[in-house]
Amino acid sequence: MTMTTLRLLSYNILMGGTGRLAHIERICERSQADIIILQEAIDDGPLQELAGRLGMEAYCAPPSPMSASHVVILSRVPVDDWRVHQHPEMLRYHLECDVTPSPRIGTIRIHGIHLAARFGERANGEARRLREIGKILDDIQREDDGTHHILMGDFNSIAPRDVVRATLFFEKLRSLKEAGLFLPDEALPKLRSLRVRHLRGSHSLTDEHESLSTVGIAPHLAPSIQPLPNIAMLATSWMPVNHRLDLILGRGIRRWTVQKILDAGFTDCYRLKHPRTRGFTCATWVPATRIDYAFASRNLVPYVETCDVVGSLRRPDRDVPHASDHFPLYLELHFPPDRTS
Repeated sequence: MTMTTLRLLSYNILMGGTGRLAHIERICERSQADIIILQEAIDDGPLQELAGRLGMEAYCAPPSPMSASHVVILSRVPVDDWRVHQHPEMLRYHLECDVTPSPRIGTIRIHGIHLAARFGERANGEARRLREIGKILDDIQREDDGTHHILMGDFNSIAPRDVVRATLFFEKLRSLKEAGLFLPDEALPKLRSLRVRHLRGSHSLTDEHESLSTVGIAPHLAPSIQPLPNIAMLATSWMPVNHRLDLILGRGIRRWTVQKILDAGFTDCYRLKHPRTRGFTCATWVPATRIDYAFASRNLVPYVETCDVVGSLRRPDRDVPHASDHFPLYLELHFPPDRTS
C-alpha cells in the first residue's frame, strides 16, 4: 500500500506555443504531471496531439469574444466532470475539472485560471483582475459542497510583500534598445499587431530575431517583449539595478487580487513551502516577478508536499528558457493511503 500522489503543472505557453511545442512537450513529459493546466492556448489541434503523445486527455475552454487565447487542461487521471464558466466580465473563460485521486480524500476541483493583464487600465489592471477573481470565488462559494479546490494558473498579479525586480527589467529593455533591436512601430505592423495594444510604445522589435540571442533571449520569444511607452522608457533610462529602488517602485503596485484569494481562505502553496524564496515565474529572459500561482483550499493544505518553479535552481530544466516567457509552476500533493478492509 503506497501513498497517493497527485502532480500538477501550470504553464503559460505564450501565444499557443507556436514554434516551441517540442520544448514544451519535453518539459511536460519530464514533469510527470498528472494534470497540466495550459494558458494562452490558441489552436487546440496541436495541443490535442500533444495530449495524445503524453497519454493524456485534453479539455479545452473556448475562446471568449474578447480573447483568442484560452485555457486547456490535460489529464492522465480520470476526470469525473468538467465545466467552463463563461462570465461576460472575464477576458478569458474559467475552466475547471473534478478528479478523485483518493476515495478517502474525495473530489478535488482543479480551476485553470488566466486573469487579464491589461496593465494599462486603472490600477495597472488590478481592478479588472479583482472583478474576475471575485466571479470565480463567488462560483466556488455558491457551489460549496465540501469539495476541495486548487486554483492554478497565470493570475497576472503580485502577491503582498513580493518583490518585483523592476530595475532589472528596465535594464534589459535598455540593452535591447542599445543593441538596435527596436524600430519605429510603423515599420512592422504584423509584429506590432501581436503585442498588447495598451502596452504599445513607439518601438517594435526588428525582424532579425536571431540577434536576440546576443542579449540572452531565445529568438522564438520575441512576441513576449513589450517595450514601454516612450515617456516610460525615457523615465527609466537612468535607473540602475538596485534592490532599494525596486522596493520603492513596488509600493506603487496594487496587490488586491492575491490578497482577496488569501482572505477567502486559500493558501499560496509556493509561499507555504518557500517563505523567503522569491520564486519568480516571469519572464524567463529576465526573471523579475511572480505572477503564476497555485492556491489550495484550507482542507488540502496538509497534503501539499512540493511547490516549485520549473527552471529554477531547485528544479532546473534546460528547455524552459526556449519554450515560453513564463516558468512553469509544479505542485505535488501527497495523500495518506486508503484504508482497506
